[in-house]
Amino acid sequence: LRPFTFEAPQNGRRRFIAADVFAFVPKLLLTPEAQRHAYELIRPGAPCRLYFDLEFQRRPNPNLDGDALTRRFMQRVCAALEREFRDPDPNPAPKPKPKLKPRGV
Repeated sequence: LRPFTFEAPQNGRRRFIAADVFAFVPKLLLTPEAQRHAYELIRPGAPCRLYFDLEFQRRPNPNLDGDALTRRFMQRVCAALEREFRDPDPNPAPKPKPKLKPRGV
């Protein structure tokens, strides 16, 4: 079981539930889209995955390409993660070169 919280549409107060994710998500999808304000609670020290809820309103943005924007966003996220977490010294100390013997010796 995983803990989830959601906002009650009537008053915006948070409610909490413990549910199996495979049982919770199908029921959540039956909720009207405008009322799907549910979140998984992640306990300190528990493994988690980075998740972005990307959306935009199409009517005021008729010329935006959501797929292209998502790709651009992901490129920027990957570049930022690379800068933040890359190994500062990806090439350890060079290996000593083997000593060459002169020819004919």
